[in-house]
Amino acid sequence: MRKLTISEPTQNTQDITQVSTQVKELIISINKDCLTKKEIIKLHKLLHKSNKTLLEQYFNPAIEQGYVAMTIPDKRNSPNQKYYLTEKGKAVLEQITTAKPQVNL
Repeated sequence: MRKLTISEPTQNTQDITQVSTQVKELIISINKDCLTKKEIIKLHKLLHKSNKTLLEQYFNPAIEQGYVAMTIPDKRNSPNQKYYLTEKGKAVLEQITTAKPQVNL
């Protein structure tokens, strides 16, 4: 009889069900680029969101959870600030892009 084992997520495998919709949207927007906040907002059509909402629901959680990093971390408000995906963020992006769509019957 074969023993079935369930493997724990590795460092490069993230449980994307634990990632908020907003953080997933940000990860998808950044993709494999290094972008400014304005570029991300324009790309993802987040213009209707306030700066406070963007920070509280998108950028801060993604940075705090280690999915997104800043090019100038000690100058959060620098006009030259750009954001990019960490290895953890890239792993989530990979799972999002390769996930099979669910079919509701």
